[in-house]
This record gives sequence, C-alpha cells and structure tokens, in this order.
Amino acid sequence: MAQDESEQVRAKVAEHPDSSVEILTRLANDTSREVKAKLTANPNTPVTILTRLGLEENLVNQRNPNTPGIVLAQAVKNMSSKNLADFIKHPVKGSQMPIETLSQLASHTDSSVRYRVASHPNTPATVLRQLARDSYVATVRAVANNANTFPETLEVLASHPDFTTRLEVVRNPNTPPRALAEIVLSSQNSGNTPNQTVDMLKSAFPGNHNDVLQSIAGNPRTPIEALEILARREFIGATPDPRSFIPPTTDDSIVRSLAYNPSLTPQLLSILVQDPCVEVRVCLVRHPNLTEALWLRLAEDTEISVRGAVAAAINSPVSVLELLAQDEQVEVRIKVATNPNTPITVLQVLAGDENSSVRTAAASNSNLPETILTQLANDEKVEVRRAVAQNHNTPALIRESLRDLIVQPTTRQTSPTLRGLYRLYNPSTDDLVSILAEYASSENAFVRFVTLLHPLTPHEVLTQGAQSASWLERYAVADNSGTPSVLCQQLAEDSNRIVRAAARVNTNS
Repeated sequence: MAQDESEQVRAKVAEHPDSSVEILTRLANDTSREVKAKLTANPNTPVTILTRLGLEENLVNQRNPNTPGIVLAQAVKNMSSKNLADFIKHPVKGSQMPIETLSQLASHTDSSVRYRVASHPNTPATVLRQLARDSYVATVRAVANNANTFPETLEVLASHPDFTTRLEVVRNPNTPPRALAEIVLSSQNSGNTPNQTVDMLKSAFPGNHNDVLQSIAGNPRTPIEALEILARREFIGATPDPRSFIPPTTDDSIVRSLAYNPSLTPQLLSILVQDPCVEVRVCLVRHPNLTEALWLRLAEDTEISVRGAVAAAINSPVSVLELLAQDEQVEVRIKVATNPNTPITVLQVLAGDENSSVRTAAASNSNLPETILTQLANDEKVEVRRAVAQNHNTPALIRESLRDLIVQPTTRQTSPTLRGLYRLYNPSTDDLVSILAEYASSENAFVRFVTLLHPLTPHEVLTQGAQSASWLERYAVADNSGTPSVLCQQLAEDSNRIVRAAARVNTNS
C-alpha cells in the first residue's frame, strides 16, 4: 500500500501508527508533499527523517513530541504573528521547543505570541518573571498559571489589580503560603476601611472576588492566621457611616470552602461550630480534626439538620450518639438508630422508643443482637415487625414466623396470549404444522383465531373450525388462503353475513 498509485492511500499509510520504520523511511522519498506532511505527524517516524523534512522541505508538525528542537526553532523564524501564535499554542506533553526560541519570542511585538510563550510548559522561570510585567493582562494571567513560575514572582502577582491573575496565583501549587495570607489581608483591609464609597468598594470587591477567597479558604497551604480571618468573618465595616456603602460580611460560600480545609486546627473549628450559616455547621461533621468536645457542641446545636448530620455521621463518638438518642426530635433519633456505629446499649434504648418510626429504624440496624430482635418481633406495630423480618441477624425461627410480612418482589405477569400456548414454537426443532394443530385446541380464543388464519394450518383443523360456534373462528377459516374450496363454498352460506362475505371473496380469488 505504500506504493499505491493513490496519493490518499499512501498518506493514510504514512500517518498510520502501525506502519513500520522501513515503510515510513520509504515514504520519506515520496513525490507527494501531502504524504510527507503526514509523516511529520507520525510519532514513529525516525528523528532523522523529521529533521530532514523540517530543515530541507519546511515540513514541520509541532504536535509531534519527537520533532527536534532545531526544526521547531527554524520554523518560527519566518512565520507571521498569527501563524506563530497558533504554532506554539497548546503544545503536547514532551514538546521540544527550545528554551532559547521561547526566550526570544518573549519580546515579540505581538501580544498573542507573548501570551503563548507565557503558557508554554518549556518557558523558563526567568522568562516568566520578565513576562509578569507584560502590558497584556492575558499574558500576566498565563504567568500566574504556569507551573514553572518562581514563588517570588507569584508573590508579587498576588497583589496584582487584576482579579483573574490573583485567582490563578491562588491555584498555582508554587504559590508560597505568605502570598495567600497577603491576599486575604489586603482584601480585609480594603473592605474594612471606614467611609468607603460605592465605587471604591466595587473596586475592592469585584463581582467574583469570592472565587479567590474560596480557593484560599480551601487551600491546605494557606497560613492559619489567614484562615482565622476567614473563619471569623472579619470583612465588616469597623466604623460604619450611614452615608457610605457598608461592605458585606464574608460570603457563606467562602466559609463553606473553609469548613472542608483539612488544615483547620481545633481552635479554628471551635470558631466555625458557632458560625451563623447552618450549612457550614453541617459540613463540619466531615472534618477529621473535630475533637469530642466539638462534636458535643454540634450535637447540642439548635438546628435539627445539624444534629441530624451528627447523628448520621459514622465517626460520631459514642458519647455523642448516647446524647442524641435522647433528642426531642424523632428525625434525629431515627438517624442514631440507623447509624452502624451506634452501640448496642443505645440501640436497646431506641428499641423501646415511644415512636414506632424510631423502633422501626432500630429494628433495621444490622448490628442489632438477637435478644433485641426477639423483643421487637412482638411489637404492636406491623412496620416494626416487618423490619425485624427483613433484618439478616434475625433468627430463622422468628423470620419464618414473620414471613407473611416480608414484601415479595413483584413478578412480571405473563400475557393471556402466552398463557394460552402450550409451548413456544422453535423453528430449529419443531414442525410448524404440528404446532399449529396444538395451538388450535388452546383454551385461549385469540390463539385459536390466529391459528385458523394461518395458511399452513392442517385441513382437518380448518374443517373443525368451520363448524365452531364462534363466528370469529368461522370467519378466520373463511378468510384463510389455505382453506379448501369445499369449505369456502360451505361458509358462503353461513348465517353470519361477515363470514359469508369473506368466504365468497376467498372463493373468487
């Protein structure tokens, strides 16, 4: 196929990943430029061929990770700005674009080219430091996002006036913790300055400024002192002036992100358990650093949803579950009863709860011992006894006595037509004529009707059908193309006009 007369076929061979080196080498001398262009895209093409095609014929594919740097460097020399920006855009992993080339392009007059350089994974940190002062804001954002950027450069960009730049700084894994703290402190100072005007506050709090603080709040590398500012919701006006625009308190979304930060200390968690946002307090039950004292604080929360979340948490301390087992709200006690870590002593108490829903939840707990299950098997409420019957720990004798309470899975009902068939026709093993004879004696009227319509139904069966008391069955025989003419003539005199009409049409056809 490498020697096929069709250029398209040879081009397909040139780009195919399974083409051998021998075939690719042969195609490197092809007369078609398209075929050789396909070769430059194939990662299996030898580097010597990629070099020759790039330097001698200016055929380069920047997406091929094996394209030599010397080829890439020459390709960009005489390229227009638009083509150049596209050429270095989104390089594949392992791109061999030379550092020297990127360093030269960092001073290009076209901003789109400088932006691509700032985004390139091969751009060195020294060049990125230079581009951090670029006049084109998209280039600065790309520097803040680049994994090669110096921590010192990121620290400078942390105070950049552009919101997106600061957000990229927060998300960059190289950003030093002190820079994250600086962003929080600067935001706090901007928002808390008294007598702010509306325009000034809009500048301090851009529309999606919370995105920056959310990222900082959830970042495990953020210093504790910065997290404490967020936890205390300290973005408030110190000396509010009725004529000024009072900045809002820290947004709930920021504190929710903070609640998931694994670096929170018990001291910061003790602040958050008092947070006014219910969702924040609910989120805290998933935190690994909660102390037993903080668990108890949450278990005494005024909101049912918070206490319910604590009751359902699989890592709730036993002392907390014992407390919530006496909660005044049924929903909370139900969650304690279903918690797999609830101790047997607590389950014993809940099994005697005055509310049947709580007893039902306890009866469904997989850790419930036989003694309590035996007790609940005699409960006055049927839903409690049913839960006992469905519990795998229930003794076999008790399950047997309660088997009528177990809801059986519904089975799909067979259609009346299928129930009327003695067996289904199998074309590989059954004789169709014999099966039709069987179907003709079915108790199902529809099965008999369809059988009498079939042209292969035996004549003796049709003769019996012609004498049926059902006019529909006589009609089926009269309309059957396999019915003998003698029967058709007989049915042409039938007492039913529909049967007579069908028989006459069948006779004349």
